[in-house]
Amino acid sequence: MTRHVRRSLLSLGAMLVVLLFLASRSPAQALPTPALQLPWEAGNSHRIFGGNTYGCDTHQGSNGKAIDFQFTIGEIVAAVTHGTVLTAVSNNQSNGGAGNYMAIDHGNGYESRYLHLRVHDPTANPPTYAFPSGIGVGSFVSMGQAIAYSGDTGGVEPHLHYDLKLNGNAFLSEPMSGFGGFGFYGYSQESGIGANGCLLPNSPGCTPTTCGPINDPSPYWLAGHDSDGDGYRDSYEPNIGTDPSIRCGVFDTTGPSEHWPSDTVEGAFSANKLNVADLGSFTNPIRRLGTKPGNANFSPRWDLRPAAPIGQTGPWIGLVDMAVLITGTTGYPPMFGGAKAFGGQVCTD
Repeated sequence: MTRHVRRSLLSLGAMLVVLLFLASRSPAQALPTPALQLPWEAGNSHRIFGGNTYGCDTHQGSNGKAIDFQFTIGEIVAAVTHGTVLTAVSNNQSNGGAGNYMAIDHGNGYESRYLHLRVHDPTANPPTYAFPSGIGVGSFVSMGQAIAYSGDTGGVEPHLHYDLKLNGNAFLSEPMSGFGGFGFYGYSQESGIGANGCLLPNSPGCTPTTCGPINDPSPYWLAGHDSDGDGYRDSYEPNIGTDPSIRCGVFDTTGPSEHWPSDTVEGAFSANKLNVADLGSFTNPIRRLGTKPGNANFSPRWDLRPAAPIGQTGPWIGLVDMAVLITGTTGYPPMFGGAKAFGGQVCTD
């Protein structure tokens, strides 16, 4: 074999290796979503402001997954994850309604934004109008680090507008600090509530109406918190179809339904209390034990303690869900003053 032929074969082999490598790659591999926390310091909590969630009012297009949170003037706003400050506007002008705002680049096309900032350090004397010390364009910030102060700039009432984008497009910022389902609250397609609080099942978004005041049942989001004192963490209740802010009740498109989360069977025999009917509902009349989302017999209403069998992931219905009716903290909820729930008192607000 001549040197020329050998060299040609080596070149061809190298080309084949490159082609095989390229063919093995997915043409559009999705980049992982960064871990996120709620946009305030750990230990604090806030509700949704004015019912403004996904698809409402100015939350359209690239802002379609924005959330407005209740903040008073001068409260600390924190970074949802680590990144580099891309924009930090502090001119106290309207800026298209955004007011003072900050944008943080988290890499891989992800960018978070924080609008209507006061840019005012309330601890300084005299007050200083600047972002926290060391925070500005080019600054690297960590998850949970204080980056700004909430305000009312842009001609709005005090609140924090927060959103996450991927390559400039609206991106669902869930979960944050383990919480999701923000679109269920306030004006959104998920909640079916239109503008002015009108209940609109399957609403395409925020639709102006002449209905009554808003019914915004959003909880104060705080990790491990039990807003209504019914024995279930706020992060658990959406999984079982109950509302974290309505004690022994459920929010739906027709108003609150009076029953405790563990009262899985409604009716005269098991009205607002726990008894054998609730315990038996896990297997009768439809077998639910061992089911998970996607199974015809699965219902999140019976997933009382989100957990999965060893070696599995995601929500399953199993013996652990039955056990919470009669054992553990949920068997002795605060609302009963420590009394045993199974066969115990009727749940009252």
